[in-house]
Amino acid sequence: MIVENGMVYMMQNLSSTDFPVTDGSVNSGFSDFAVVCYDANSGAIQWSKYLGSGGSETAPDMKLDNGKLYIVGVSDSLVAPFFPVTDGSTNSGSNDFVVAKLDAGTGNIDFATYIGGSSSETKPILTVDNDNVYIYGLSQSNDYPTTFGPAWPGFNSQVITCLNGTTGVIQWSQYFGANNIYPGTFGSAILHVSGNQLCLGTAAGGGSAYPITDGSVDGGLWQPAISCFDLTTGALNWSSYFAGGLSFTLGFHWIADGNNIYYSGNTVGANTVTDGSFFNGTPGATIDTYLGSINLTAYSLDWARIVGGTFNEGVPRSIHLDNGKIYTAVSSASPDHPVTDGSTLSGGQDFVLMRLDEATGVTEWSTYIGGENLENQVQVYAANDKVYLYGVSQSTTYPTTNGSTNTGASDYVVSVYDASNGVLTESTYIGGSGTESLAEIFYPERIFADNSDIYFAGVSQSNDYPTTNASIFGGANDWVFTKLDLCPEGYVTPNDSIFPDTLTVCAFGLASEFIVPPVFIPGDSLPLIYRNGSPETQPQIQAEYQWQVADFDTGPWTDLPGAVQSFYLPSVGGIDQYFRRISKTSACCGDSIIATSDIGAMLIGPDAAPVVNAGGIFSMCAGSSVQIGGI
Repeated sequence: MIVENGMVYMMQNLSSTDFPVTDGSVNSGFSDFAVVCYDANSGAIQWSKYLGSGGSETAPDMKLDNGKLYIVGVSDSLVAPFFPVTDGSTNSGSNDFVVAKLDAGTGNIDFATYIGGSSSETKPILTVDNDNVYIYGLSQSNDYPTTFGPAWPGFNSQVITCLNGTTGVIQWSQYFGANNIYPGTFGSAILHVSGNQLCLGTAAGGGSAYPITDGSVDGGLWQPAISCFDLTTGALNWSSYFAGGLSFTLGFHWIADGNNIYYSGNTVGANTVTDGSFFNGTPGATIDTYLGSINLTAYSLDWARIVGGTFNEGVPRSIHLDNGKIYTAVSSASPDHPVTDGSTLSGGQDFVLMRLDEATGVTEWSTYIGGENLENQVQVYAANDKVYLYGVSQSTTYPTTNGSTNTGASDYVVSVYDASNGVLTESTYIGGSGTESLAEIFYPERIFADNSDIYFAGVSQSNDYPTTNASIFGGANDWVFTKLDLCPEGYVTPNDSIFPDTLTVCAFGLASEFIVPPVFIPGDSLPLIYRNGSPETQPQIQAEYQWQVADFDTGPWTDLPGAVQSFYLPSVGGIDQYFRRISKTSACCGDSIIATSDIGAMLIGPDAAPVVNAGGIFSMCAGSSVQIGGI
């Protein structure tokens, strides 16, 4: 999922023949790519199309650059209809790469081409820079199109190819050693342009003939490796392993920023670290998280560390950078995963969300969040001084702030944190009566946030997932695309009156409640929700409240700790006091004041509340009685 310029772009391969398209295209084979552009504000489809052949299209990746959508994947059709290429190229083997450039505004194809040899190409990724398209993947073909470099090195050869971004014509292409890892299956990979270098980050090793320039060695299992090439010629500048132990590649995820590439993966034992951290589980039997930063200018490891507890830390699903900080999340079964806020494991597996300093890798805060059962499939995104966690929960007690509940076997959960301290500010379930899943789709992100809007995508098996356009469940697994508004508008303030406006009480006595009408967004002013075509009104949204006190009706006013209900019961002292209620938006929305109530006066009358003297201290046992005073 890519969100940019008011549009949302999604892509995945699917077998359905009735996917809604706008251009009359049809599913030509077993599995075609479906590419969709939505209006980010309304969710309406702007354009939608199939891209495919008489066989199967798989393993998609996409990038948006300068108003163009670039797509890469794998196509296996050897008979018509073929992938809709623009250059007359054909599928040369059992699986070839297919690359397409679409106009992001219309979905029209600018160019499309096959690239491959007489055997099989798999697991491509791409990046775009300065009107060039760079592709990385694996090839079993001994005749993959190359322009220079060594001959085919054998099974699982890596290939790197540069295309002209206007024409799709190959500028340079080469084999680059072998790698026993399938990027995107056992571990993902990244292509990143840093200065005049194209840098590849991948999981490598396991006995691979991976090309190395600095003498670093394969530690025995798969581990992070970085290789950088000249952008113009493709010549290898340098290549190195960056771990020395049992680095287990399931779930390696990468992100780049300027001259550094960062990874979040797993290790099943001791590994290269820079901070003295160590493996906390049982070597070879449990999994810890392995994080690091690689400097692309100095060709060095800036930092690396292991984080985890005595049991398994699940596959890291994402890593995100924002304002010099790294955010990553895992699903942890460890009751002793290091956290900074005293939170504890709530069920069999909770999310753990962490913030690290980008320069040093030091943990600045970390926290558990979860319910009594299992939390898994987690993504993280950071922007606007907030951190957004998106995952799947099988629990009924996952912490929420809006009273929502789990409605099926597993629901999506979206939780928002203050980025500075890791404090949870908003959290909700969303789902239907079946199973919701993130699935390995919607590259490169599955959640995105822009100001107060949160976008997320996934796959639902529920026939009653909440929609706003009355669309209904179409099959075994449907795409769902959802937008949440953290800061909706339209609060209704019936009036600001306070009742009673004056309380006259005895000094140190008892008072009655001050009551102010609630401030809220009516449910019928929010978009109507449909579940399996049946409409329902969303619950009204209450403002947040803060009661204040002053010794004079002109102030100064002081917040009353914990006084956050729509009403307030004051404690009576010996002096007159004045009270008012502030209605405001949530902390996520800036604590903006919506309304301020009238002032209620609590005036002390001439009498003091009676003081009862029981005549001493009386002791009693449970089930017995004591008479105090009287005859």
